[in-house]
Order: sequence, then structure tokens, then C-alpha cells
Amino acid sequence: MAGTLTHGEQLLTLVVHGDHDPVLPLPHGKALHDAIPRARLLVLEGTGHGPPEPVSEDCVSTLVRHTEGDRP
Repeated sequence: MAGTLTHGEQLLTLVVHGDHDPVLPLPHGKALHDAIPRARLLVLEGTGHGPPEPVSEDCVSTLVRHTEGDRP
């Protein structure tokens, strides 16, 4: 993915990506993160293309903070 996505640049964007994703490897998630202004990237260690089971507390707390509009 090249370039920058400018539509919705005021939206809070959280890119969640597994570091063992066989469908879309992590560089794709990083490229998406880099293309969206002010986006945050949460890399789920040891996770593939789907959500981890059980979902880690770190993942849940990051999602909650994100939906509450918390920005670093």
C-alpha cells in the first residue's frame, strides 16, 4: 500500500494485526497504519488472521481506551 489515506483523517483509527498472520503478513498492517494519519497500531503477539482466544487483557484494555477516544 502506498500513499496516505486522507478521508476520515479526523477519525480515531486503531489497526489491530497479528504478528503471525498468514493471509496478510504484518507488513500489510504496518503499511495500513502508516497510511492513516494519527492511526495507532496494536500488534497481537503470536496471533494469526483471527482474534486470539482467549483475548488478552492488553487487547481488551486497548480497545476500550480506543473506543473511549483516548489518544496518546
